[in-house]
Amino acid sequence: MSLLQAVRECGWSAHLSLLLGSFGALTSLAALTLLATPQRRWVWLVSLAPLLFALLSLGSGEFGVRQGRNAVDQALSITALDAEQHQRLQTQGYSEAAQCRTVATRASALPLLLGFLALSLGLLANKRPEQR
Repeated sequence: MSLLQAVRECGWSAHLSLLLGSFGALTSLAALTLLATPQRRWVWLVSLAPLLFALLSLGSGEFGVRQGRNAVDQALSITALDAEQHQRLQTQGYSEAAQCRTVATRASALPLLLGFLALSLGLLANKRPEQR
């Protein structure tokens, strides 16, 4: 399944996850760029921002899964269906709700990777030469 289709199935939570993941990617690039400046001792602090954005993106995805499952359960509790139709619709609805987790995982992968890279390089840059 393509990412675009997963975003369509998930809804607003996927858009929020993508937005937070984009902010995380941009701040991780800013932290890595800061390594080339004389203020590189502050990189470890700046690199916490992409990690925070990535975690918020994952949280947004999980919130979307919960919202989607609650919507499916609420819709199925109102209508009277036979057991087979109920199971089929519940499986389909839960599958669509799970797409929020897929989008959030993809959106937070790059900020997590680059954020941890910037954090480790920033901590190494803070060490004095005699500590290395």
